[in-house]
Amino acid sequence: MEDKLTQFDELCKIYGLDTQNGFRDTYIEDIKLFKVSKNEQLAPLFYNKGFSFIGHGRKIGYVNNTKFEQGQTDYLLICSPQAIECETFIVGEESLVGVYINLNINRLNRIVKKHSLLCKAPKVMNPASFSITCNNRTPIIEDIYLRLIGVLNNELESHMLGDGLLDELYYRILQSDNGHMLKQLCQQNSTLL
Repeated sequence: MEDKLTQFDELCKIYGLDTQNGFRDTYIEDIKLFKVSKNEQLAPLFYNKGFSFIGHGRKIGYVNNTKFEQGQTDYLLICSPQAIECETFIVGEESLVGVYINLNINRLNRIVKKHSLLCKAPKVMNPASFSITCNNRTPIIEDIYLRLIGVLNNELESHMLGDGLLDELYYRILQSDNGHMLKQLCQQNSTLL
């Protein structure tokens, strides 16, 4: 845990978030670093399609009557742009920090197509009942997330390894319990668009 905090402290310095809050682009085009230094009461935040990982702290979001609690052991999968009523909670004395990964539809289409060609399992499509889910980080997803965080402090490594790590993350999320949501995004006339 202390290593992760040290890692995020270093990233905040690199990307200019050591003295302020907000979102910052990183060396990897589809990844943004974010930081919030104090508890924030319920307010609407607009989320684009993507994956949100919190490194430290906790957020609670509400869409209609559904509540999403996100912390250090899970991640959000957002399949359609939408406003989410959010509360932010600081844990201890450290700021809330994390990364937001934009869902690149070209990358997703490529991975879903390749997966469909290679996977011999029957194509069972559970229609997604909701366009946002909070998912537990499996050990393998946590490992990829940590490796992504690990390359963000080095421009060369970000450019050399970022695409492969993002491909691996998409693939592992595609295999997760809510992976069918990603497959559904690649279908024409998807209700998630």
